Amino acid sequence: MDNKSGQRMKELLTAYRMPLFSVAMIWIYFRHNFFYNDFSFGILDPITHIGDIGVDIFHFLSGYGLTFSIKKYPDSISFYKRRLIRILPSVIILLGIFAVVDPMIGLSKWYEIVKPQYWFFSIYSIYWYVGAILLFYMLFPFIINKVEQCGSAKTIIATYVIAIAGVLLIKFSHIGIFQQLVLYFARVPIFVMGVCMAYYGFWRREMFLACFIVSIPLVYLLPKDLQRISYSLMAVAIVCYLPYILDKLPSIIKKALKVSGLWSLEFYLIHIYLLKNNTLGIINERICSQSTTSLIVLTFVLLLSWIANNAIVKFIKTVGL
Repeated sequence: MDNKSGQRMKELLTAYRMPLFSVAMIWIYFRHNFFYNDFSFGILDPITHIGDIGVDIFHFLSGYGLTFSIKKYPDSISFYKRRLIRILPSVIILLGIFAVVDPMIGLSKWYEIVKPQYWFFSIYSIYWYVGAILLFYMLFPFIINKVEQCGSAKTIIATYVIAIAGVLLIKFSHIGIFQQLVLYFARVPIFVMGVCMAYYGFWRREMFLACFIVSIPLVYLLPKDLQRISYSLMAVAIVCYLPYILDKLPSIIKKALKVSGLWSLEFYLIHIYLLKNNTLGIINERICSQSTTSLIVLTFVLLLSWIANNAIVKFIKTVGL
């Protein structure tokens, strides 16, 4: 890609990073409505059914942001402190609240809260994304070191080999406790792509188009475990071209997406909790409209996410973290 086009893409991605988080979290929300409640959205079903790509967008933006962040804060202690403060308070506080609420509404016994299994499996199954992103944070110094040594192309090819080999190894091992690692391996390529593009700049425009075209049959035809790896090809094209569309939206929509992107972690944690407890199914029994139910709950989750994010930010400032 020529320097002018590459610079424009970089500027737009930087400007619309938070709106991209918003788009990704809403896409994931509707995907989970299908997964947990078998909701249908008519002609949009082919799109909602591959909403896991929203998670790949999260990982790309995380790798992209981490690379710029470590350049700004080369001291490893400052770097990790800033990152962990963004994640751990929200995770610990919200999962703590859920752990208290569950026994109150009859979903578990009170003593389940003190069991390591409650926290372990909450993070690494239902909330697997939290475990994955923390793992990538720990591996980030090694990853960026390899990107520096080997360059963009070799590193990305190697990560696809590792991802495919890792997924196949876990699936054929039939060891239950390792099955969650399938989700982790599948997201390695897109995270590394984010790192590479922040470090070396963007590919030629034709490369993004080729990735998108190749990904279309793969994301619908491959077995699910390999399908997740192919999501990265579509995600990298979407995350680099969607900002051009976002740039054309009315200012009020862009502002709303930017603000709500700040709550994406809280949104993720809260909406998963409500969905696993069949909140949408219960509401839909009264409303009898899956689309209306989804929009009502979406509004409710956004409100809770805003409240949670503001409360947690104030808490962090109060305790001086």
